[in-house]
Amino acid sequence: MTSAPPGRTSPPPSTSPAARFYTDDVALRTPSLLHAFPVQAPHTHALVTRLDPKPAYDVPGVVRVLTADDVPGANDSGTKHDEPLFPTEVMFHGQAVAWVLGETLEAARTGAVAVEVDYEPLPALVTVREAIEAGSFQGMQPRMERGDVAAGLAAATWVFEGELEMAGQEHFYLETHASLARLDDDGQVQVLSSTQHPTETQEIVAHVLGLPSHQVTVECVRMGGGFGGKEMQPHGYAAVAALGATVTGRPVRVRLTRQQDMTMSGKRHGFHASWRVGFDDDGRLQALDATLTSDGGWSLDLSEPVLSRALCHVDNAYWIPHVRLHGRIARTHKTSQTAFRGFGGPQGMLVIEDVLGRCAPRLGIDPTELRRRNFYADGQATPYGQPVRHPERLVTAWEQVLASGDVAGRRREIAAANAADPHRKRGLAVTPVKFGISFNFTAFNQAGALVHVYKDGSVLINHGGTEMGQGLHTKMLQVAATALGLPIERVRLAPTRTDKVPNTSATAASSAADLNGAAVKDACDQVLARLRPVRDRLGPDASWDEVVSAAYFDRVQLWAAGFYRTEGLSWDAAAMRGEPFKYFAYGVAAAEVEVDGFTGAYQVRRVDIVHDVGDSLSPLVDLGQVEGGFVQGVGWLTLEDLRWDASDGPARGRLATQAASTYKLPSISEMPADLRVSLLERATEEGGRLRVEGGRRAAAHARLLGARGDPRRGRGVRAGLDGGRAAVARHSGGRVVGDRTGAGRVMDWLAALQECRRRREAAVLVTVTEVRGHAPRDAGAKLVVTAGATWGSVGGGNLEETAVRRARALIGDGAGAPVVERFALSDRAPAEHGVQCCGGEVTLLLEPVPVRRAVAVFGMGHVGLEIALLLSRHELELHLVDSRADQLGDERLGPVRSGAAEVHVHRVPVLPELVVAELPAGTDVLVLTHDHAEDLALLDALLRSTLPGSIGLIGSSAKWTRFRARLADLGHPEPVVARVRTPIGDPAVTGVHGKTPAAIALSVVTELLARPAAVPR
Repeated sequence: MTSAPPGRTSPPPSTSPAARFYTDDVALRTPSLLHAFPVQAPHTHALVTRLDPKPAYDVPGVVRVLTADDVPGANDSGTKHDEPLFPTEVMFHGQAVAWVLGETLEAARTGAVAVEVDYEPLPALVTVREAIEAGSFQGMQPRMERGDVAAGLAAATWVFEGELEMAGQEHFYLETHASLARLDDDGQVQVLSSTQHPTETQEIVAHVLGLPSHQVTVECVRMGGGFGGKEMQPHGYAAVAALGATVTGRPVRVRLTRQQDMTMSGKRHGFHASWRVGFDDDGRLQALDATLTSDGGWSLDLSEPVLSRALCHVDNAYWIPHVRLHGRIARTHKTSQTAFRGFGGPQGMLVIEDVLGRCAPRLGIDPTELRRRNFYADGQATPYGQPVRHPERLVTAWEQVLASGDVAGRRREIAAANAADPHRKRGLAVTPVKFGISFNFTAFNQAGALVHVYKDGSVLINHGGTEMGQGLHTKMLQVAATALGLPIERVRLAPTRTDKVPNTSATAASSAADLNGAAVKDACDQVLARLRPVRDRLGPDASWDEVVSAAYFDRVQLWAAGFYRTEGLSWDAAAMRGEPFKYFAYGVAAAEVEVDGFTGAYQVRRVDIVHDVGDSLSPLVDLGQVEGGFVQGVGWLTLEDLRWDASDGPARGRLATQAASTYKLPSISEMPADLRVSLLERATEEGGRLRVEGGRRAAAHARLLGARGDPRRGRGVRAGLDGGRAAVARHSGGRVVGDRTGAGRVMDWLAALQECRRRREAAVLVTVTEVRGHAPRDAGAKLVVTAGATWGSVGGGNLEETAVRRARALIGDGAGAPVVERFALSDRAPAEHGVQCCGGEVTLLLEPVPVRRAVAVFGMGHVGLEIALLLSRHELELHLVDSRADQLGDERLGPVRSGAAEVHVHRVPVLPELVVAELPAGTDVLVLTHDHAEDLALLDALLRSTLPGSIGLIGSSAKWTRFRARLADLGHPEPVVARVRTPIGDPAVTGVHGKTPAAIALSVVTELLARPAAVPR
């Protein structure tokens, strides 16, 4: 993108007094610094029965012992509110129960030893299998299904089954977790943290301190590695530092030792998978039934989205007509496992690769041929309903690897070598990958940036992404330099700070360059648009500095805030359907390995990789990422081995591999002797905001700043926009809003979908997915259709009329599956949709948008609160009803309000059944006030109403027997009374047993969400 060398940004020289390498480098130059050291529990699962910090104060240099009593806000450092910062129940070996602040690190360490803590040990679950046997699960249990798996397996010629266990992996970044917190002159909290998600660190620190977010600023200068381990895990350590700074008024440093980091922080999720698969006579996959259980550790952390992505990648590169996937998160007494490079994708892919690898010899088919035979083809979709675009790229990469790697010739050489040596054997495997790019959580697919142009023409940029050695900052400098047409040395990048770019997403999911780069480009484009009139006045020979200087004296704004959000994404986490990814990245690797039959020692002899990164922003950086990712994968699957003590002794649950001496990492000796990596050519992603420009700086400068263009073409574009806008306004009843340019535009399609969801109105999202030849809209254009209105446009005219007609037919039929339709456009021969002025062919994807489920809970006692907590994790409309004010207090309902659900609270001191008339159509209602008269009145009101979707009553069979008779006396016929489910949450249905509120709630929610939601018509 620029003629400057595409290397990574380097820190300033170490001799510079202002050098800011990493967080701890700044901390160690901070005066009056206090050091924090954890008091770690020596048990895997135990109750803290006594904690006495007084002996620590006898240690010279100890300033403060932080405990739960010091927390002014919430004693919790997790986004799911299940991670006490200072726990009363120890959930893993080495968990911190208190933190000691000292003038020196040694004083803090000695003070931590002096703190007296008594524990009551409890039984512990250490392995996934133990958790499965004990039924110890947490969070969602998603299910993804397509087709008829039972019929697919029954019709298959070959059916196999098996199990697979894969271990976790230690991040082992060079820089351990580190935070520095201090108060500024105004008492605001400033936190320097080694974090991939500064905004979330800011939110957790504010949550713990009881402050609004604007009183906390989090900065990340750079990280010495992250790999996902610093996406969620840094928050608690930053909160400890901030709490210490708040109570002492002095800067506080938290920096874990390597052993502390390994024993206290999360890892890659280990998984257990069981599967059953069917093939036809030709070795083509027919059906797959699999259950994936991840080892989540003691709390949820990011386990739910990791499991979701794992399920979305079980198909990898292969078309499977019938699929049924179950997901569970085991709760074990280990560190809370977290994000790791690939975020569950590699674990999901490993399942299907294990299936093919084990079944190939039993089918008598070469493993490479079996894989190739099952590749996705054009027009096919994933099990969750997303069309697989550009599957031909995978075939191209596959064939390129086979050819450039001389796979056929080397296999003959391998066969000869194996025949000659009885003790050392070689093998060659060719493996594909299809990885979705975007966050599973749609809201995270947004980014912001600031671009400041100073009077002297120099440029400063700031964006929401973080640098951890992956080269993101380098790419952002290149984006700004190319967009502005400047040498890269004229652009400087400032550290990531939440007071510069707010509400940022994590640097993760392989999306940081896409998101932040597009935001930087948006800001640059705004500045350039303001400079064009100045350029026109000065002429094409004026330099950049002259244009900028003249613009300043003309009072032209020389800075801009850029923003980008990824369009075209949709995801229903409950149904596990939608299009969660903007696109797929493909890759193929051919790996040749030699194994010693006596020792098991192996050598990776040669690896050939072709990877699709689209139009690379920085090829050298991307090549390095592919190389590093491959070696990290080799370490995970062949070398690295996390070992927790699973014995029954006192060390049960202790991490045995807690240092470099016991945890083996891949090194230079594990690098393939011959590693050949190349990037797939001609891999432009249509609709992307960032492209590699063909020209160099001078051409870019002329194109972006100096070129005026054809005025006639400009008028044509304007006329086209006006015409399209008028055509869409015809469908939408003229509902047009203004944009910042002053030109009218139809309401944003995403805002329209949100409005439909708010009103619980059925809608269809129409997307132009492919355009061949000329067409009225580019790929990516959107149209939202309801029964009475539309927003957006796919080009107007008869094509759009047809799209609207088809969409409304889907709404009328209640269809839930997406539909793909192709239309040939012609201005001569009338097609089904009539004459269209443009030629070419347009492919439309019509996706019915599910109506958000509504659930009402009458009675917010212990069971009601537990039900509300579970339901709040889902994207639904949740109504909570009670006559008691204390049951609906803000503090009690705080965790419910902070979930994904839209929460409505109804306090009705008299006649709660009056709320029934206020509920949205199709609401599922749970009655559990435990006041028999009130329960009966509610059931009577519900059965007389046509609004509820389902009705559930909690109670004994004796209670329901009485109620049936009373409801009959009130005039309700038996078929109407049969609408009531009781007791909802029947263990015979859900498989969940127990009389505790949490167990009852889990039973209720499991059974409720297993039933389809009622859709209002």
